[in-house]
Amino acid sequence: MKEIIFSLFLFFSNTYLVYSQQETNIWYFGTNAGITFATNPPTALTNGALSTGEGCATICDATGNLLFYTDGVTVYNKTHLMMDNGFGLHGNISSTQSAIILPRPGSTNIYYIFTTDVENMNNYGLQYSVVDISMNGGLGKVISKNTLIIQPTSEKVTVVKHSNNTSFWVVTHGVFNNNFYSFLVTSAGINMIPVISSVGSYQNSGLKLIGYLKTSFDNQKLASAKNDGGELELFDYDNTTGTVSNPILLSSSEEFYGVEFSPDNSKLYASVVSPSIIYQFDLNAANIAASKNAINYGPLGGGALQMGKNEKIYYIEWFNDSLSVINNPNSFNCNFVSNAVYLDGKNGRIGLPNFVPSLIISNCKPNACISISDTTICQGKQLQISNITSQPYIALKWLQNGIVFDTINTINKTFNTAGTYIISLIVYNDTCKDTANITVTVTQPIQTMLNPSICEGESFAVGIHNYSLTGNYSDTLFSNNGCDSIILTNLTVNPYPIINLGNDTSICDGSSIILNAIYPNATYLWQDNSTNPIFIVTQPGLYMVKVSTDSCSSMDSINIVFRDCEIKLELPNIITPNNDGSNDLFLPLQSKNIEKINTQLFNRWGNLIFETDNLQIEWDGKSKGQLVADGVYFWIVNYTDVNGKVEMMKGSVTVMK
Repeated sequence: MKEIIFSLFLFFSNTYLVYSQQETNIWYFGTNAGITFATNPPTALTNGALSTGEGCATICDATGNLLFYTDGVTVYNKTHLMMDNGFGLHGNISSTQSAIILPRPGSTNIYYIFTTDVENMNNYGLQYSVVDISMNGGLGKVISKNTLIIQPTSEKVTVVKHSNNTSFWVVTHGVFNNNFYSFLVTSAGINMIPVISSVGSYQNSGLKLIGYLKTSFDNQKLASAKNDGGELELFDYDNTTGTVSNPILLSSSEEFYGVEFSPDNSKLYASVVSPSIIYQFDLNAANIAASKNAINYGPLGGGALQMGKNEKIYYIEWFNDSLSVINNPNSFNCNFVSNAVYLDGKNGRIGLPNFVPSLIISNCKPNACISISDTTICQGKQLQISNITSQPYIALKWLQNGIVFDTINTINKTFNTAGTYIISLIVYNDTCKDTANITVTVTQPIQTMLNPSICEGESFAVGIHNYSLTGNYSDTLFSNNGCDSIILTNLTVNPYPIINLGNDTSICDGSSIILNAIYPNATYLWQDNSTNPIFIVTQPGLYMVKVSTDSCSSMDSINIVFRDCEIKLELPNIITPNNDGSNDLFLPLQSKNIEKINTQLFNRWGNLIFETDNLQIEWDGKSKGQLVADGVYFWIVNYTDVNGKVEMMKGSVTVMK
């Protein structure tokens, strides 16, 4: 009996090491931006060396410790220095999915970096490099670089887990064709002969090669975004054979870029570059394309969507200093929150790390479930917590702040010290594990002073009260656990900056216009990242500014068009109204940018013989229906040009029949 128990212990210890699902614990992206999922919610990291416009990839070990990261060109080790031999990979910082990192099946030290080059017909295509992380004392070394797999390709690469649960398919798309290429990766290495599936729309050169390719978390679907041309497509994927089939065109009229599936594979989310929109599609609908529903409209350009290990989808807008989040991606009411994770002054650009989906969410998880959710109790009280996992499992562990304390189904735990405790339930089946967490907050009666500041229109919640006006408030929070708390709140409500760039307008070629966003004690961010309060416009385009003060921000935009403002009006000095079809009418020889005109003709005695508001005048040499006598006639023209300026011209015309 002792021998059997010891063997089971070894089995579960090994399972824990292999299936801890912490490999995506840290992200580095954009301009030195990063986040860690070691906290809940994730928090910013500012120590990254990466500076990339789009694609990037990060990998951690099984316990969530950083190993290395890359933009597809340079590989950085866990100390944020360039890895030994880690420069000159054939990805590109402007490639949508410039890199993806795949641990070699069956190895704990070898990692593949698959790279794609930027869009063009002569790009490097799909290549791979190899990292041995055991070298240089765990800092790793790139032991081979830039082995060509196929060339050219689009900027797309993703990885699908094989149905045998050990191998993988690396999937990319060709150029000037509709070919998907699937390459099998096993413990023996990479099979360089692809499975080719000719299906869906053609991906030509240029911007048509831009956009993400993602795999569903059950490894049964692919979603492909095409930036130029606007195709968003959904496919079936056979992860036994590596074939792609059953294309469904979901949309064809917008500049799609990012895509991501929900954890339960029931929803697809897709982002549009301009304007920034995120759409949700119901993958269980009879007509998936018709289920298209916009969940967000943003002020900046739309970027990547990426699932986090907490099963929330994160979203970056162009050059933003925060990540937005879809909190409940499995639900139709998905709870999108803009600017949810502040990047602590760093810039997100447009891309997010490209991960192997099965490293984020394992399809074999037994879905651990705890009988209670996050709760607050009083110091010294006892809490009963039960395992209510419904799927089959063969073992479980309870942990407090990462330390195992029990292995029974129901626990009765007393918390004698105030603080915050993470209680984790880990359940194991025969191939992997799943973890459920609750946060237990242990409190004692205490008086707390709060000094929050909010923006106009927002409210600050204390207990059952929501305050929206500047002032001092006192609340007593009553709890069933007997721990009443007195909350003293000194609330400051700050106004939003008032900004008005004006209505969309047009100005004359060669001129300029000053956009004024001045607001007291404010900071400014224009569309080109300049920070002055004014912006001098000398070129046509859409101009945007974000004005921030006291944590409150306002945005405005204006579209400025340049136009040709040259004024021309030239009239003839002779007409021959003899109906020969040549020079019969008195009308402008040149007329440019004239909006209104009044023309009067007089005989030599000063008598008015003709008057019209016709822009073309079209006097046929007649007065009161009769042709006038040959001779000289005088005209006065009063006109208004497109700039609203009123001018008068005088002259004469000779009538000669």
